[in-house]
Amino acid sequence: MRLTSLLYRYRNILILFLGLYLLVTAGFDSYRTGKYVYQAITTEGTVTDYRKVQTESFMEILRAGYLPLLHAEFYQPVVLFRLEGGALHARLMQEDLSPEPYVRGDKVSVLTMPNDPSRARLYDGQHLWFGNVLRLGLGAICVFYGYCATRRVRRSTVPAAPAPRRSTRTRRRKKSAGDVLQDAAELLSEVSNAAPSKQKRRRSSSRSKK
Repeated sequence: MRLTSLLYRYRNILILFLGLYLLVTAGFDSYRTGKYVYQAITTEGTVTDYRKVQTESFMEILRAGYLPLLHAEFYQPVVLFRLEGGALHARLMQEDLSPEPYVRGDKVSVLTMPNDPSRARLYDGQHLWFGNVLRLGLGAICVFYGYCATRRVRRSTVPAAPAPRRSTRTRRRKKSAGDVLQDAAELLSEVSNAAPSKQKRRRSSSRSKK
């Protein structure tokens, strides 16, 4: 239970590292494939047989150029090809998986090293490049999602800055200023009330003199 909670808590970081792993492995395999294609020679081969296999390896299926279909049946062809010297070689293409069985007698293009026929592969773009492109795409998506999710979580967990406290001096100053304004208003009201009473007194005194 504790392991599950830890995985759920750090799932974004795990997704980020999974994306980085896919990018690194796909980049390394792409470099190896490019180097192999540059050094290999192309020859014609014939499918003589095939073997049915069942693989549960996530990375093996991705390298073959297919989306992960675990517990699925794949087929490996046995190809007979001839090198420049005239020697015939029968090779089980272990890295070239197919979800459909091969047809015996089909002509295929084979890539092989001049001095090492055991490294022969089918000259097929899906088997050579699509797996690397697929892993690069999945790795980029995982890295982008993990990075954005990690930043969003960090922003939400950062505590808000406390509001600046006002000093007691400013409070007293504002309070005393308000008192002064209130006193001034009261004084003005008293002066305005006292002015008509003085005028009435002057009028009454003038009438009594007359």
